[in-house]
Amino acid sequence: MATLKVTLKEELVLNGKDVGNENFLSVPGVTQSFGRIVTLPNGGTATVAVIKSAVTTSAGALDDGDVKYIRITNLDADNTVTLSLQICPNANDATDQAVLLLQPGKSFMMGSTVDSIGIDGDHTAGPTLNDLESIKAINNAGSDTTQLEVFIAS
Repeated sequence: MATLKVTLKEELVLNGKDVGNENFLSVPGVTQSFGRIVTLPNGGTATVAVIKSAVTTSAGALDDGDVKYIRITNLDADNTVTLSLQICPNANDATDQAVLLLQPGKSFMMGSTVDSIGIDGDHTAGPTLNDLESIKAINNAGSDTTQLEVFIAS
């Protein structure tokens, strides 16, 4: 087993004062990594990660109990990508989604996928946390292709 080490660093000087910060994260117990560059065609959609409780149910799926770290980076300098986080409240397929806009050059990060994401449409109570089942990416560029870098440690 290995330990993934992640460094987040912001460098910013405002009015002559350094207000940047640096944070470190260690993720122990990593036995596998999954990395790829995904090219999204103009206006296209692609599933960039599939996470299942039984990996035998989907080719190329990652075991949800093993996933410890996810990072998706928009490598495009000009165009946005919409990420659709497919939420699974049971052992079957996703029934809900959370959607976010990934701006050029920005990254989305999360840790475990089990009981880690929820939505609450009526705002009456805190949402129940459910499993992340997959991540889909939608190219908002219109006529351009866009690339994402996907890195997952489990």
